[in-house]
Amino acid sequence: MVKSIIVTQIGARHRYLIPRILYKHDLLNFLFTDSCKFSFLGKLSKILLIFGIKNQQIRRLVKRDPQIPQNIVKSSDYLLLKYFINRNMPPYQKYVTIYQSMSKIFKHHNIGKADCIYNMYFENIDFLKYAKQKGKKIIVDIYENPKAFAELIEEIKRNPEYASLNYLMNEYIDKHTLREKFIEDLFKIADYYTVPSLFVLNAIKDYPGFKLKKAFLLPYPASIKSKTYNYHPRKHTLIWVGNDPIRKGLVYCAKAAFVLKQKYADLDFRIIGTIDEKIVNNPAFKNLHFIGVLNSQELQHEYETAEAYVFPTLFEGFAGTVIEAASCGCPIITTEGAGTDMNKFPAIYIPRYNYDAIVTSVISIFENPSIRNDLSKKTFEYAKCLSATEYEKKLIEIINNIK
Repeated sequence: MVKSIIVTQIGARHRYLIPRILYKHDLLNFLFTDSCKFSFLGKLSKILLIFGIKNQQIRRLVKRDPQIPQNIVKSSDYLLLKYFINRNMPPYQKYVTIYQSMSKIFKHHNIGKADCIYNMYFENIDFLKYAKQKGKKIIVDIYENPKAFAELIEEIKRNPEYASLNYLMNEYIDKHTLREKFIEDLFKIADYYTVPSLFVLNAIKDYPGFKLKKAFLLPYPASIKSKTYNYHPRKHTLIWVGNDPIRKGLVYCAKAAFVLKQKYADLDFRIIGTIDEKIVNNPAFKNLHFIGVLNSQELQHEYETAEAYVFPTLFEGFAGTVIEAASCGCPIITTEGAGTDMNKFPAIYIPRYNYDAIVTSVISIFENPSIRNDLSKKTFEYAKCLSATEYEKKLIEIINNIK
C-alpha cells in the first residue's frame, strides 16, 4: 500500500489540487515543482507587487500558491530562467525545455522516503526513469489525447475559415512530435495511470504499451460552482467559453450562428475568452459576439443566464467549462470530445464537425422551454457528483487500491 507520495508537476495544474489532497490525507512526502510563490523569484515577485511594480508574469508567480506548508515544497526557478535566457530557441526545443528540463533538478532532491511518484503526463521522463530505478511506484496523470495536435492540423486544413491561423501548423507539428517521442516510454515506466474520461482512455488504448488494468478513471472537478440553483435564462442567448478556437470548434458555432440568425434576429451568441484578433475580425465569424475574458463571478452569471452552452469541441481531457456550466444549471450542447460520460451526463450530444446538429439542437431548446428547463435541473444535480469533494474521495480510493 502506498504511504508516501512525491508529486511532480510543472506549473499550477488544477491549482495544485492533487498535492493538496494528498497532504490533507497525510500521504504527501514532497511537491517537486518549478517557480511558485515559495521560489526565489516567487518571493521577489511578491515584494515587487507590494512596491507597485506589476506585470502579468509577476502576478502569475504570486498566484502560484500550492496552499501546503513551504517545507514540503521543493520549487526551483531553473526552468523559468533557462527559458528566459534561451527565449529565442527553436519552437520544438522550447517545448522540450518546458516539459523535460526539470528532471536534472528533481534528481538532486531526496526521494528516499517516498514509495511513489505522481507525475503529470509526459513531463520529465528522465526523472521518472531515475525514480523507477530506485524502486518507486509511478502514477501518471494522462490528461489529454496524445494525438490531439495531429487532429488540429487536419482541422485547419478542413476549414478555410482558419486560414489566418495557418501559422499554428508548425507549432502543432512540434507538439505532436514531442508527445509521440515520449508516450511509449511513459507507458513502459508507469505502474498506473489516471485518465479524466473514457474519451481519453479510448484515445490511448491503441498504443502498444498501454495496459487497461493499469488505468483508473478520475474525472476532474469544476473550478466554478453555484451553491444554489439560480438559472434564469435570457431569450435567445447562447455562450461558448475557451481560448482555443480550433480545438473547441468555434468555426461550427459561427456556421450555426449564420443559420440561426435567419430565424432569430435577436440571437446573442456570446464568445467568452481570449481569441486571436484575426478570428474576431474575420467576416466568417461576424455573427458571434466576442466579449473577452471574464472573472469568475461574471462567468458564473453568463452560465446562469444562457439558454445553452454550445461547446462543439473536437477533444478535451475532461472539459472543465462543461462542468462549470452544469454546476450553474446551464443546458449543454456538446460532443463526445468533451470527455463527459455520454451514458450518464445529461447533455445534448452532437457529432463532431457538424454545425447542422448545433442548429437543430438550439432550435429545440429555443422552441421548447420545458426541454431547456429539464436539462438545466438535471445538469445541476449531476454536477454535484463532480465536486472537489467527490474528486478527493475518488483519488484517495485509487491510492488505497495501489499495492
